[in-house]
Parts: sequence; C-alpha cells; structure tokens
Amino acid sequence: LVQFTHFLPASSQLGHLTEAAKLVVEALVCKRSTSAHDSDAMAGSNSEGTTCCEVGDKVSSSLHDPEDLQVLVAVLGQNVEIIDCGEEYVIVDKGEVVARVQSFLSAWAPAPQILDNSIPKAVTDPPQFGVTVLGSSHGFDPNGSTSGFVLWMHKKGIMVDPPPNATEILQASGIIPSMITGIILTHCHADHDAGAFQKILKEGRITLITTQTIFSSFIRKYSIISGFAEPFLLRLFEHRIVKIGEHVHWGGGTLRFFYSLHALPCIGFEATVAGKTFAYSADTFYEPEGLRRLRDSGYLSPERCDALIGFPWHYDVVLHEAGIPPIHTPVTALQALPEPVRENLYIIHITEAKAEESGLRLARSGVENTIVINTPQHEHATSAAILQMLRGTDIFRHFTISQASDLLQLCQHCTYEPGEFICRAGEVGTHFFVILSGFCTVRLGDAAGEGQDLHEEYRLARAQSKLLDRESHSARSSGKLTPRSPSAASLTSNASAETFLSAFSESGYENQAKVFGAGDYLGELALLSEKSVRSADIVAITKLALIKLDQHAFRYLLDTTPGLQYRMERLSQIRCSLSWKAIGANSVFSRLRSTQRSQLQSIMQVQHVKRGTKLWSRDSPVTTAFLLASGQLEFLEMKEELQTPFRAGAFFCNISSMMTQFHQQQLGLESPTSSNDARRQSRSKKRVAKIVNSRVTLVARTDCDLYYIEADEILEFLDQNPGVFIQLIDSLVME
Repeated sequence: LVQFTHFLPASSQLGHLTEAAKLVVEALVCKRSTSAHDSDAMAGSNSEGTTCCEVGDKVSSSLHDPEDLQVLVAVLGQNVEIIDCGEEYVIVDKGEVVARVQSFLSAWAPAPQILDNSIPKAVTDPPQFGVTVLGSSHGFDPNGSTSGFVLWMHKKGIMVDPPPNATEILQASGIIPSMITGIILTHCHADHDAGAFQKILKEGRITLITTQTIFSSFIRKYSIISGFAEPFLLRLFEHRIVKIGEHVHWGGGTLRFFYSLHALPCIGFEATVAGKTFAYSADTFYEPEGLRRLRDSGYLSPERCDALIGFPWHYDVVLHEAGIPPIHTPVTALQALPEPVRENLYIIHITEAKAEESGLRLARSGVENTIVINTPQHEHATSAAILQMLRGTDIFRHFTISQASDLLQLCQHCTYEPGEFICRAGEVGTHFFVILSGFCTVRLGDAAGEGQDLHEEYRLARAQSKLLDRESHSARSSGKLTPRSPSAASLTSNASAETFLSAFSESGYENQAKVFGAGDYLGELALLSEKSVRSADIVAITKLALIKLDQHAFRYLLDTTPGLQYRMERLSQIRCSLSWKAIGANSVFSRLRSTQRSQLQSIMQVQHVKRGTKLWSRDSPVTTAFLLASGQLEFLEMKEELQTPFRAGAFFCNISSMMTQFHQQQLGLESPTSSNDARRQSRSKKRVAKIVNSRVTLVARTDCDLYYIEADEILEFLDQNPGVFIQLIDSLVME
C-alpha cells in the first residue's frame, strides 16, 4: 500500500498524470490485492512472458502483445494509458513508462529500523496549542513524505492524515504514542489515509474522527485491501462521526469541520483553544474567480461557493494546501492574498522546490519546526494530564468519576531530570509511581544477584509449602485449568502470594534492565511485600514526569477498587520472573511498547507442566492461551508436518474458539424483557455460530514452564491492542 503512494516520475510529463489516473491505479490495486498469486509473484519476480521495462523506457509494441498476457486497462486521455502486465500495472504517458505499481500487496512487514524500540534522547514537550508537521509534500514526490501533521490541544495531539510509518516518525521525534488521542481523516486518497490504517493496525485502540461519508468510504476501501470484513475492521478502533458545521469539543478545545472542494468528499477544519484559532484547508481548490465560474456554470450552489470563498483567512495560523488545479489550489491564488494574511499562512502538500519558487512559507516537518500558537496555561492542565493517563492505563481504565477524583486528591506530581534516581535498591519503599511522560529504567541493585526464574521458585515453593492440594495438582496435570476470578487469590491463596513476594524480594529480578514509559506503573512490589525494601534502582533516562502515591494512599486505592490488589499482586510476581525475556522472544510481542507489555504481564499466570500433559484437546473448546517460557510443545496431529517442536517465545491462542464461547455467554446473560426481545434474542442465537472446538491437541513434548492467560482476559487485551489481534486472528501459534 505504501509503495503505490510514491510514484517515481521520469520527467515533468508526470504532471499531467491526472487525479483520475491516480484513482484508477488505486482501484486496480485494491481489486488485484484479492487475487491469488504464486510465490514468485509475491517475491516480486517477473513471470515468463512478461515484458520488463523500467521507468523512463519507451514502450515497444510487445507491451500490447496479447500473447504476453498484457491487458490495456484504461485510456485516460492525453495519451495516458494503464496496462496490466500480470504482476504489475504500468502507467504509460505518450509512449513512455512513467510509473509502475506492483499488483500484489503483501502484508506489511516492518523494516529493520522500525523494529528498533530505541528510546529517544529527549521526549517532546508539546505546546498548549500548535502544529507539528510530519510530512509536507504529496504522493508523487519521491523525495518528500506525504502531508500529515499533529494538532496539539492542551499538550495532547490529534494526528491529521498521518503519513505512512507515522509511528516511527513520532518515535524518532520524541513524541510518544500516549500523547496522541485521535486521528482526523480528511479524505480517502491513499496518500492521506494509508498512514491512518497502518496506525490502526500497529497501535492500541485509537479514535478516528471524520464524517459518515468519508468513514464509510474508508471502511469499504480497507476491507477490500486487507481482506477483512467490515464488521471486523470496526472492532479495531473507536470512531467519532462529525457533522459539517457543528462544534466538536475535544481535548479542552473546539473543532468545527467544513467541506473543501476536491475530487472526492473532503473536509477541512478549524480549531479553537483559549480564544486562539487555527484553520486547515485540506486538499481543496481555492481561486475566487474559478469558484464563481463553477457557480455560474451550475456546478456549485451559491451557498457552497460563498462558503469556499469565505475561508477563515483571518485566523491566527492558517495551514493551506497548494498544488495543481482544478482539484488543488494554485500557488498564484495564495500569492494574491493580502500581506497580513500571508504573515499567518503556511503552505503544505507541495514540494520544497516549488514552495521556494513561490516565495510562500512552507510548513516544514520536524519537532524543531513546531508551529506554536501562544495561549495561556490551562489552570487544570496537570489534572487533565492525570485523567488522560488514567483513561489510557489498563489498571485505571475502568475507574469511576469518584475513584478518579480520589486519585487526584491523593497523588503528588513530580518531575525528574535525566540521570536522577527516583528510588534506589535497598531503600524502604514508601511510594507507588505512575509515569505521565518520559522514560526511566529499572536496574537491579548490586545485592539483588541474578536470581531465579519464577517457574523454579514456583516449583520449590510448591514442594516445600505444598501450596497445591492433590485435587488441584491432578487437575493441572491433566491440563484442565480452573478459571480465576478477581476475587480469587494469586496462585492459590493470599498466603501463597506473600510467600512468593518474599522469595522474590530475597532472590531478586532477572539480571536485565528494563525501560518504562508513559502509562507504566512501578514500585508496587515493595509496598505489597512485608519487607518493603526496593529491589532495584529506578533512574530517569529522559525528563520524567510522574505521579506518586504514598503507602497509605496506595492501600486506600487497593481497598476501594475491586480486583485491583489481585491484579497488582499477580503483576508483581510476573515482573519478578523471566516473562520479559519470553515476551521478547516472540516476534510480535517483542515489538510491544512497555505499557502494552505491562498490560500483558498483568494477565499472565505461571504454570509448570510435565512431559505429556495435554493443554488443548482435539474437538474440545479452548479456554486458555499459553506463552512458552522453556521446554517444547507440539501439536500431536501435525508431528509429521512440523518436525521442529515449538520453543520459548511461542504463543498459542485459538481466537475463534474463545470468541464463539464469549458470544454465547453474552447471549445467555441477556434477559428478555418482552416477547419482541425474546424473539430478537432467539434470532441472534441462531446467527451466532456454534462453539468452535480445537482441531489439534497441544501437548508438552518435554517438561515445560508456561505462562497461561484465561480466555476473557486475553480477549480484553486483544480488544485494546488490535495490531496483535490481527496477527492472531487466523493463527493458532505466533512465534
């Protein structure tokens, strides 16, 4: 998808490759993406009989030879043609190849540099109100990134038409994902919506803001491209439908959307924060005389014409596109604006060279070029930041207003400079920390030692204390796991939890520094342990802002939040284990942010199984997912096909089986209040497929150390992390 948003022009002739040509190419790629291709086509190699030509080559008559399986797809006028060559589409302008588009869209595979979860040297301190441009060019510029930016409102960002790989651009710029609260989509051209879809697939749940028309187009388009049904795509993100002209309150500011004039439905918007204003045109045609001609010819209503001419040029900052008419704004129209207007004007969607020629100010990309609109400090800025953090943190997400209010009154806001210690190993722990912004590292103290894995501690404690009775032990040996409820104690009892916490405090963590960022929480181990001694140093890597709760406030929080103590105890135990290494050994989990890892760890529980133990049984529902820490697992029915057993880092999960069980449970919980409700519920039950059973038997080939996750908890995790959900939807194992 990213490839066809960056055509490679051979000459200025590409200028009259029209927007219509671009749309046709996009539609063709969508159509072809659902076709089956052999492995050679997936690898991009040319099949026998396909004419190979480079951009800039003259097209020989053989390109149209039917025997070579070439198909003339479209004649767009002005000697522009699109030819289907089987493995790619060739765009020909006056007999010359000006662009090539691969016909097969492979699944997105991150480049090596994208896999690097490196920590930025500094975390951006966003403005109260302003704009950070991520890309300022258009989809036909080989040297520039497509237009997109972050609109800051009270230090929280909304991404507008994010360019491809926007997450990596943000990371490199020190803009952490938790700073971004939503995405505004102005229209559905690939150079504007590709990055939005990519971010939805890669990040946690995010809110997409646009009109119903654009939203429906977006869902239809990416359903075709991805192969996922529209109802499935709707599960991956939140959406907020806006109406033209209405005021939308967001992040302490106000947004108002208006129609622009483009080749397909497109919207611009204005934003207001503390009396200051910003306007963005989106892709549009603006030229007063040209708009009046369209009105006089009957193509525009008088009201629409007046609205387009009446663009809010008087705002404090104006970001306006520039390009080739009639679907973009000619530079001459912007040059003709009054001097006071041009002082507040930045142009976008234009190459750097063209911007320099125009004499107008280009909206340059990069944090260092952030456009700041000066506004007074919000009196509740710190409280708003804390509440926003609560909304995005797994253990606080379901807090009531009363609980959030209590937390605001109990917590203390602190900041640290890079290199400062938040706490040191060996000190008595007196506070629980939640990070608002920045990064810190957790490092073992010298006295901690290397320690042992949680599974070994588990086995020793079970042998010494007989934590599990015979009946429970028998159930676990047979692979039948008893579901845990929030009221249940960790492992077997509160006493056992204290035993493990004490053992871990004495033996220490694995000898590995860990990095934590915004939304992560730390320091709970010392407050839950009887000894209350810190087992590690916590040191700021970047400028760090956090809130802290003393032990009395922390205890109040545990006592007034059902299930929180159980979850915190379980997380403390898992953090003391080698779970970080097991997660890091998995190709998908290794790319999770620290907050996502903590969320995953908080639902994991430890288990040791003997050789031959069945974890899943064929023709039975699957109720548990497993992450393999050590040992080997295999599918009995696939021994011959999979000669190499699964090793550490492999994750086993049957989403289909778990989801069908969940849907049937939900239907069973609903109580009809009328005969109509009863009939509707009956029809719903018929529509829900019967429970999907496992088609394979998962068995321990050797003694194994595992982390297991109950079905309801892994489904909730996947609901909040759609990128992982997509990786698992058609798979039983993820290595």
